[in-house]
Amino acid sequence: MAGFLSNLVSNIVSSLLTNLLGKLHQRIRKSGAQANQLQGLGKYKVYWTAALIVLLAVWPVYHLSIWLRETSIDRDELEQLKPETVLRDCEVCPPIMVVPSGTFSMGSPVGEAGRYENEGPIHPVTFQESFGVGVYEVTRGQFRDFVEDSGHQAGEACWTFEERRWQERDGRNWRYPGYSQTDRHPVVCINWYDAIRYVEWLSLKTGQQYRLPTESEWEYAARAGTTTTYYRGDATEGDWMQCRYANGADLRTGLFWRHGCDDGHEFTAAVGSYLPNPFGLHDMLGNVWEWTQDCWSNSYSDAPGDGSAYRVGQCELGVLRGGSSYVSAEGIRAAHRFRFDPTSRNQNTGFRVVRWAKPAQHAAASVRIESLEPRVAEERNDVSDDARMSPSTTNVLEFNCNALTAEIEDIPNTSVRDANIGEIISILLKELPETSREDQLRSLQCAGRLARLPTFAPIKDAELSRVIEANLDANWCSAARELTNHFWSRSNKSTQMAK
Repeated sequence: MAGFLSNLVSNIVSSLLTNLLGKLHQRIRKSGAQANQLQGLGKYKVYWTAALIVLLAVWPVYHLSIWLRETSIDRDELEQLKPETVLRDCEVCPPIMVVPSGTFSMGSPVGEAGRYENEGPIHPVTFQESFGVGVYEVTRGQFRDFVEDSGHQAGEACWTFEERRWQERDGRNWRYPGYSQTDRHPVVCINWYDAIRYVEWLSLKTGQQYRLPTESEWEYAARAGTTTTYYRGDATEGDWMQCRYANGADLRTGLFWRHGCDDGHEFTAAVGSYLPNPFGLHDMLGNVWEWTQDCWSNSYSDAPGDGSAYRVGQCELGVLRGGSSYVSAEGIRAAHRFRFDPTSRNQNTGFRVVRWAKPAQHAAASVRIESLEPRVAEERNDVSDDARMSPSTTNVLEFNCNALTAEIEDIPNTSVRDANIGEIISILLKELPETSREDQLRSLQCAGRLARLPTFAPIKDAELSRVIEANLDANWCSAARELTNHFWSRSNKSTQMAK
C-alpha cells in the first residue's frame, strides 16, 4: 500500500513540474522578444519567481515519495523472500526459516526398521511455493507471552509419567510439567486447541498468516531434501550420531528401548541444543511431539498430494510427529506418526508454527479447522507411543503392565482405546529381538493381556493373531495355545485364526 501511494505522489509531482516548465518556456520566449521593454522584463522576473516558489513547495513532497518507495515492502515482495531467509515478525514471535518449494516422497518404504503400516503407501507431495517454518519448537517463554497477553487458560492438569505410572495429575501444566524447564525449553502439556489459539493470536498480533503445519508440510520440512530414515542418515551410522541430532530415550533413562549414547538430557532440552537438519531447522526429530493440523488416517491411500491438511479422516484423533525424549530411535524417524486425542495434554507434547503457506484445507473437507468444536474432555488418550514399560525388574514391568491395562480399560472412547491397544502391542513385539529371554517372556505376557481386552472384533482378531504368532516364534507354545483357546471361547470365529 505504501509503495502504491509513493508511486502516485511521484507521478503527480512529475506531471506538475512538466506542465510548469512547459508554460515557463513559452513565457520566456515571448519575454525575450520584448526584452528591451521594461514591462516585459518585469513579467519575466515574476514568472521565474513563481517557478522558484512552486519548486520549493513540491521539493519536500517529491523526496517524501522517494523515501516511502525505498522504505516500503509490499506483501507480495515479502512473500517472495529466498529460501534460507530467517525472519521474525515481532520481538516475542518465533524465528521463521523460509524453506524452498519442491516435491518429495512422503512415507516410509517397506522394510525400513521400525516401520508401521500407517506410514504408507509412499506418495508424492508437491509444494508450489516456499513457506516459512519455525526454526525451533515454540518455547515456554513464547507461550507465556501469549497467555499473559490473551488470558488464555491452558488447563491445570496434564498426563505425566511419575512414580512409574502415566496419570493425569492436577498441578501439572505448561508452567510445570513434572520436571524442571526454563523459558528456552519447548512448551509442553499443550493440547491441539491450545496450539490453535496460539497461532490465531500470533496471526492477529502480526497481521501475517500463522498456523500449525500440515502433516505433509511437517515431514517435508523434517526430511529437508533427504530420503534416509533420519535427516542425519540411516541408522547404520551408529548410535552416537543419534545423540548429536536429537533428544530421545538415551542412557540417562531407565527405558529398555533407549539407544546407546548420552544426549545430555533426560527430559526436554532447550531448543536448538542439537544439530539442525539441512533446512536449518532444529529438533524436528525428538525433544517433544509436535501437533499438526490433520485428522488421523490409518494409511495414505487417499492422502492429498498438494501439501494440504487431511481433514476427512478420524477427526476424533489428531496427528503428532517427531517423537520425544521418551521415544526410541525407531520412534523418532522422519516418517513416524502417532495418533492422539486433541483434547489431551501430555508432558512431552508441544508444537511449532508455519507462516506464509496457503490455507491448508483438503478439498473434500466441509468445515474450517477453526470452527471445529472441542471434543468431550473425558475422551482422553492416556497412553501414548512413548508411554511404555520400564523393565528394570520383573516387578516393575508387571506393575506397569497392570497400570497400562487398567488405564486402557478406563478410556471411554472405543476408537481411542483400540488405537492404544494396537500401538502398545506393536511396541512390545518390535522390541522382542533386542531383549533378554526373561524380558521377552514378560513382554509377550503383557501383549497377551492387552490382546484379551474388549475391542472391536476384527481388531481383536488381528491383534490376537500377531501375539500368537510372536509366541510361536519365541517357542512359547503354552502361551500360544492359551491365547488360541481364549479366541475359540468367543462366539465369533475368524477364518484367519482358523488357519
